[in-house]
Amino acid sequence: MANPIVQQINAELDTLHKELNLFKSTIEYLNGAKDNVQDAVLSVNDAKAFYGQKIDELKSTYKSFMSLIDSVNGVVTKIETINFPERLDNIEKAVKQTITSLNETRVETIDELKRASEVITSSDFEGKFKRLNDLVDDSVKSNINLGNTILKQNLPEKIDGFEKNIKDKLEAALVDLH
Repeated sequence: MANPIVQQINAELDTLHKELNLFKSTIEYLNGAKDNVQDAVLSVNDAKAFYGQKIDELKSTYKSFMSLIDSVNGVVTKIETINFPERLDNIEKAVKQTITSLNETRVETIDELKRASEVITSSDFEGKFKRLNDLVDDSVKSNINLGNTILKQNLPEKIDGFEKNIKDKLEAALVDLH
């Protein structure tokens, strides 16, 4: 048989081997737990950053809301200082005065239209139109006579001659200047 010391060493080695296997499983478990804890820490940090941003947004929204409340309170205070019954009475008076003024203007306009209608009705338009027509006819005849007189005087030929004479004199004056 084997030596009792060797057997005891072998037995101790087997026990140590079993404990090492157990220890190895525990280490693997702890390493897995460590990885899980690291993942959890990263998730918590990400959540912290995300919720930190959301908290900042909420703070900004809260400040805006408080500013809006202050503005609304200012408007409410201003509205409370307005005496609406008095203002409405003043508006009503102004509207009544405007309506009265419009009615008076309407009556005056109708009266003016009646007077104008009477003037138009009593006017002798046919006689006035006949006189106007006679004046236009006389003017047309006068213009025709004037045109004929201008044509008889040979004004276009005289103007051409005058232009030629001026042109000749200008050319002669230019030659003398050189």
